[in-house]
Amino acid sequence: MNTEELEKLPNARLFSLCAAYTEGSLEGDQYWAEFSKRFHKCLTNAIYLTYARLSEGYYPQASIIADITQEIYFRLYRNNSSSLRNFQGETDLEAWAYLANIATNMTADYLRRERSKKRKVWLESLEFVLQTEESKNRDQNPDNTFTDEVVEREFIELLHKTFKGRNSERDIHLFILYHFIGYSLNELANIFKLKPTSIAHTLTRMRSKLKRQMR
Repeated sequence: MNTEELEKLPNARLFSLCAAYTEGSLEGDQYWAEFSKRFHKCLTNAIYLTYARLSEGYYPQASIIADITQEIYFRLYRNNSSSLRNFQGETDLEAWAYLANIATNMTADYLRRERSKKRKVWLESLEFVLQTEESKNRDQNPDNTFTDEVVEREFIELLHKTFKGRNSERDIHLFILYHFIGYSLNELANIFKLKPTSIAHTLTRMRSKLKRQMR
């Protein structure tokens, strides 16, 4: 099939041909090359916009876009290209929307994984501090057991000791809901009737103070 014929293929037909021919075969290579040429910008735009929307205005680096794009292509290849075979639409617009939806969902999954990693790092850092405090008291109370429940309780106590004064209770709730429950700045803004920027400033100030406490 020549270049002109490839460019005239309807999107749904191109989906079918890519699914029918694996990359690496002569025919498969030309179909997947046309697929990338036609849809790559659609995928990267969807990644960029979704990342910015879900990250409170932070924009993804080129390396992040490349990583997510690679994940998308892997999903399209795997299981005998089942994602392309499952496309039920007929029009070109439906095909564009289908791919944009895949890119949107996979970008959201990527951000959830990254946030989970960050929460884990915070928990590990705070757990180390609490374990240090716990070890000081262990000789005095040999029956005391160190559990996740103890970590959570003592961390909350640490927050209350560190942050006192006006709005401290509210700020502690903000901190826990954001870092450990996973609420976004916009969700917290709706709940507490505050500006997302104000919440971000409060959380930054609290993190800085906690870091000083850990030293």
